[in-house]
Amino acid sequence: MDVDILSTLNKNGSGLNLSQLTASIVAAEIQPKQRAIERRMDATDLSISSLGQLRAGLDKVATAVSAINVTPILSAVSSGTGAGITISDKSKLVEGKTSLNVQSLARRQVLEFPGFGATDAVVGAGTISVEIGVWVDPLTNDFAANPAYTPQTLTIAPGATLEEVAAQLDGLEGMSARVLDKGDGTFSLGVVSELGAANGLRFTVTEDPLNTGLAALDTVTTTSTKQIQAATDAVIDVDGLTVFRASNTVTDLIPGVKLDLTATGVANITIERDRETAADNLDFLVSSINESLTLLKTLTSRGTNGADRGALAGDRTVESIGERIRALVAAPISGHGESATYLADMGIATNRDGSLRFDRNRFDSSFDANPALFDAAFTDSLSSETDGITIVGTPLGTSVSGTFPFSRPGGVGSATIGGAPAIGTGLGNGTTRFVPLGGPLMGSVVTATDGIETADIKFGRSFMSLLKSEIDSALSSSGQIATREAQLQDKLQLEEDSLTALDAKAEKLTGFYSEKFTAMEVAIASLKSTGTYLTNLIASWNKST
Repeated sequence: MDVDILSTLNKNGSGLNLSQLTASIVAAEIQPKQRAIERRMDATDLSISSLGQLRAGLDKVATAVSAINVTPILSAVSSGTGAGITISDKSKLVEGKTSLNVQSLARRQVLEFPGFGATDAVVGAGTISVEIGVWVDPLTNDFAANPAYTPQTLTIAPGATLEEVAAQLDGLEGMSARVLDKGDGTFSLGVVSELGAANGLRFTVTEDPLNTGLAALDTVTTTSTKQIQAATDAVIDVDGLTVFRASNTVTDLIPGVKLDLTATGVANITIERDRETAADNLDFLVSSINESLTLLKTLTSRGTNGADRGALAGDRTVESIGERIRALVAAPISGHGESATYLADMGIATNRDGSLRFDRNRFDSSFDANPALFDAAFTDSLSSETDGITIVGTPLGTSVSGTFPFSRPGGVGSATIGGAPAIGTGLGNGTTRFVPLGGPLMGSVVTATDGIETADIKFGRSFMSLLKSEIDSALSSSGQIATREAQLQDKLQLEEDSLTALDAKAEKLTGFYSEKFTAMEVAIASLKSTGTYLTNLIASWNKST
């Protein structure tokens, strides 16, 4: 903007508009620097915004991975309504069919002590010794105590009511008790055990001779008359072999599967790899990765060959994320068999521009030849070829695929897993469960038969697991994106501080020039005043001559 620095008001001085002149001089020095800082700040803001776009793009891939993880290609289906099936550990699923015939369900023992006139009826006094075990034959009073339980003794004080005794029994381990209104003017004490034949109850009463009545709760010789339902195990034929379980929730018959038994009858359990689920998962994965790679390519474009320059061009932090994802796609996936496998073996091909495509024909050929090949894409594997060693769990995301030693000198005592010490807990059946306190298999649980001294444990990360680890690393609070964002925010703050400093400098310069110009005006006014005096004096002399 043109500035008129001539003043119509300042006639006694230089005639200049000193305030505008001062502002123009200060602006000429300060504004170019301000504009340069503001341009840098705009570029930094754009970079921060673009990192936010990248974060959202990678988060979409992480969401896709989570969605794929809940649709495993190994599916488990039950043909019977009485045996519900849930996948408990997809890494343990093995293709095959299992025929189940649920002959009977696990049940609780139900005892009823009837004939009380009110909930506050006095039941007598004494002690009740409660044992948990198996009623081999209630008719002959044949009872075997369960060694896993210590007998419990209740002391019933004189004057105790039916409700108070029910509350005392209900507080004991292995049972529940309550008072039931029969609806005919009488009340019953109902007692229910835990599920399973070994959880039957036997009450042995020692009665206070001065406060009788408690003997009505004794079952040593009267269980057959007090028992409404016997405690039983579930009886299941598994491919013709009969097994017994104390619960209707069974987790140890079919690897990786939880069975919920609700009725007797036949159920066929089928575990197989689903071709279409595998194809859909891979296709979805390719689309998600392509979307992120395209975003990365756009943001980091150098602007060559007529292309637009990306907001994060030359940012090595961002470029390295794309490089690692591409390298991961091309890398071998080890730990899932004798030899490594590749995504290319599963029908995922790389185009010339670096994007991916899903080749359905290649996929079908590979699936026909070896469906198990696709486990390497979706499921981590933990295994040992040593009989008596089982391993479950999920090692830390930083763990790498490989073969790791289990060592237990002498087959007893403490052990190491992958070189790290492990805490052992005896299970009472000749096996010990070990939890490593560190090392590459931290997060897993190893169960070993006592006597085993050494074994190899093989761990293989799936492509999905490796990709999730890469994305989690990039998106974490201490990851590459957060670190870069913090650097840019620091840079932005420095630029804002520079603007503040320029504002202070402009104010200082304005004061400086104002002071100098004011002094100049005073001098010019003084000179003008002297000139006027001399002019008038000479004119006066001329008149007098």
